[in-house]
Amino acid sequence: MYTLIVGIDIGSTTTKIAAVDELNKNIIFSNYIRHNAHQIESVYTLLSQLKEYLSIDAEHMEIRLVFTGSGA
Repeated sequence: MYTLIVGIDIGSTTTKIAAVDELNKNIIFSNYIRHNAHQIESVYTLLSQLKEYLSIDAEHMEIRLVFTGSGA
């Protein structure tokens, strides 16, 4: 099973995401956006971008989510 560790930092002005392949520790996706006080929508947007980027069958993937930041 493929494991992806996804860190999401919800700060006071931006939301950042980084997805790391657990096996080889490479960052395979990262991005940030200004959330303009719409933190939940920004998390949804970044996770949607990650999903589009991956194009891997989700049935064969375990995703671990970690949240941090003042808005987490």
